[in-house]
Amino acid sequence: TTNVSVQLGGTATLYCRVHNAKDLRVSWVRRRDWHILSSGPMTYTNDERFQVIHAENTIDWDLQIKFVQRRDNGTYECQVATSSGILSHYYNLHVIVPTAFILGSGEYHIGEGST
Repeated sequence: TTNVSVQLGGTATLYCRVHNAKDLRVSWVRRRDWHILSSGPMTYTNDERFQVIHAENTIDWDLQIKFVQRRDNGTYECQVATSSGILSHYYNLHVIVPTAFILGSGEYHIGEGST
């Protein structure tokens, strides 16, 4: 399992490296609802924030999520179907929601000509 943290509104990239995948099917699954996000180079979600990044003849099958939202928090699975079964690697995506506090009243009075 790989832990990935990203700030709310940022871009998360889940890196999946698959060796000898020429004749294999690589898929991405969101475990929260078992939604198959992609299979091979095809994406199966209407949410355009999700994209599989794969250049032909490379081992990279990365899932990119743009403009990350709170609901994207959770576990994702890079899955490879082989003749002997399914191989999986899991990614825990943690969405960081920034919090800021202003100490004091937050109200300031400045006289004209002051610096």
